[in-house]
Amino acid sequence: MSGAQSAPVIVVAGDVAVDWCFVNPAADTLATIDFGWVFGSDVGVHLDGLPGGTVRLAGVLRGIALKIAPAATVIGPSLPPEIVRSPRDTHVTQTFSTVTPLPATGHGGPVVWRISDFLGTHLAHEVDTFLPADLPAQPNVLVLHDLGYGFRAAREAWEPLLALDPRHIFYATTSPTQDNPLLETLLDAYADRLTLLAGMMDLRKGGAAIGMALSWEQLAEDTDATVRRLPMARATRTVVSVNLEGAVLVDRDGPTMLTFDPRLLEGEYLSARAGLMGAYHLPTIAALVLGSLTSEDPTTSAARGIAGGRALHDSGFATGPGRDDPDLGFPLDEVARAVAAEPTLFRSVRHPAGETPSILAQTFDAASLAEAAVDAVLGGPQSLPGGLPIETIGAWSSVDRVEIEALRGMAQIMSQYVRQYQTGERLERPLSLAVFGPPGAGKSFVVKQIAKKLLPGVSRTLEYNLSQFESAADLPPAFHEVRDAVLEQQLPLVFWDEFDTPLEGRPLGWLRHFLAPMQDGQFREGPAFHPLGPSVFVFAGGTAATLDEFSGGAAVPEPREAKLPDFVSRLRGYVNILGPNRISDDDVAYTLRRALLLRSLLLSKTPHIVDRRDGRDTVRMDRDLVRAFVQIGTYLHGARSMEAIIDMSALTGALRFERASLPTRGQLALHVDPDEFLGLVRG
Repeated sequence: MSGAQSAPVIVVAGDVAVDWCFVNPAADTLATIDFGWVFGSDVGVHLDGLPGGTVRLAGVLRGIALKIAPAATVIGPSLPPEIVRSPRDTHVTQTFSTVTPLPATGHGGPVVWRISDFLGTHLAHEVDTFLPADLPAQPNVLVLHDLGYGFRAAREAWEPLLALDPRHIFYATTSPTQDNPLLETLLDAYADRLTLLAGMMDLRKGGAAIGMALSWEQLAEDTDATVRRLPMARATRTVVSVNLEGAVLVDRDGPTMLTFDPRLLEGEYLSARAGLMGAYHLPTIAALVLGSLTSEDPTTSAARGIAGGRALHDSGFATGPGRDDPDLGFPLDEVARAVAAEPTLFRSVRHPAGETPSILAQTFDAASLAEAAVDAVLGGPQSLPGGLPIETIGAWSSVDRVEIEALRGMAQIMSQYVRQYQTGERLERPLSLAVFGPPGAGKSFVVKQIAKKLLPGVSRTLEYNLSQFESAADLPPAFHEVRDAVLEQQLPLVFWDEFDTPLEGRPLGWLRHFLAPMQDGQFREGPAFHPLGPSVFVFAGGTAATLDEFSGGAAVPEPREAKLPDFVSRLRGYVNILGPNRISDDDVAYTLRRALLLRSLLLSKTPHIVDRRDGRDTVRMDRDLVRAFVQIGTYLHGARSMEAIIDMSALTGALRFERASLPTRGQLALHVDPDEFLGLVRG
């Protein structure tokens, strides 16, 4: 082995593979044509073999190094040409996929070549690193790429590499992380120079208690707690990638950092695009390795790598001149350009836990938060700073972590039920959900926006206010309307407003009449029982602000007699809607909640004061007036008060909401403190 080099040297080793792609230019067409018509047709189907695994990683490192660390030398494996010619060669692991032309973005428009089906893997009979014989001692970086193909168990392959005494080691691993002799050796003897890289799904497959992301804060908390409990916490740094949306960087001796795209959450980038590419982690590995040579902030390197992974997906496989018979290749140029560019779409913050403020609090101080709320009313969520996580479902938007997590949790439950419905699975009982919040919080509005997103054109909304029903005899006709919608091939979204109102003087008297429909999917009318069919029941409460307050039964003397525990046990999800008023001293998001609610009301109720041009909706409204709406101490009747002030204002025929449009002082007093409100208007 030769001596240490003056220029940075990177040695790359690990699992090697050949990725075999069945290229099918006419997959969609062939799937709808009988075999007899297809047989004998020349549609350009053929097999392409591409060097994969660590061979591809070395190539990605070289390509990106040319742009951001041109002095670096990358030494990695290379495959003999004869191995890439035969899919039956047992010297190297083989993977098999089907590659077809798919929409580049969304579900239409230009096409690119991506994987439509991953068919499986055939492992090599022995492990060979395919590295050159003469490797330099003390390389700057040793990159170990473990895909679970056998390299981790082959001590004869990696022990000589560790003997090179590298200054820094990057180890990218996959599930399972238990019973991994390579990882154990690295943590025992090389932890102080080790950066560990893993995917979020790899941790979950290993049993980590990390739920599917409901908010970036929650995901960072779960990941930080998991990593610090596992042996991998002994590494100097552990980088957990979150698909193509972000990464959590856990430093052994420092704070955990979160790098993320505020516009998206885990899985959303790929879910909006057809097909897959695999190897999304390679640009992140390359960016972190090369960033370590230039002392770049690792959060910036991680963001560069995610951008490179997106470029990989968006570009698809590089192809030769013939569209019908392409020679596939890795889109290295596009990936390298994306990694070299500034990652402007991403933001990095300290892990918001303990004494560290939330992402919202790290973004704004009190004064800038108030002005940001005004900007959000006038210009929409896109006018907020780019690093702020925003959740938008239809016409509803929120920046409040608690609200976002609750709504995402309910949306996931509804989405699962909708998928079962759309695939024809037999659903014998309704999905029962509950929505709580103070009066005027906008409970029904939020759930309707979720349903509109999940079921465009195939749901029917039915609303019943139980406080207006005279007796339980009014329920069967309502249930029949639900059945009628099911028979018409609609999925009913049924709101049972004021379900917690008394019935014939009995607190929570309605609950017992919903137990059988919720549990058995049928209702009784006289001596007969009738099936309901698939539907979504949403119980909107009017007396309790939260599920805890409702299930505590403070308003009913005998909760069990009222069937309160039985009712709660039949719910499959719930959400507490916070509404526009501040709920505690720690509630820093209330002004932005108000701003987004106010904007939604203005867009729907007063479209004539909205300037719609260049794809943006700008509300024409006095800025001090907006400030009064978002900073007033309390709305006496929640969102209804905000809506009422708009309704009472003289806006008919107006092109702008001015101070002079406001109702009189006495009318304002129905809904806010008029002195405080008008004082804010006057600045």
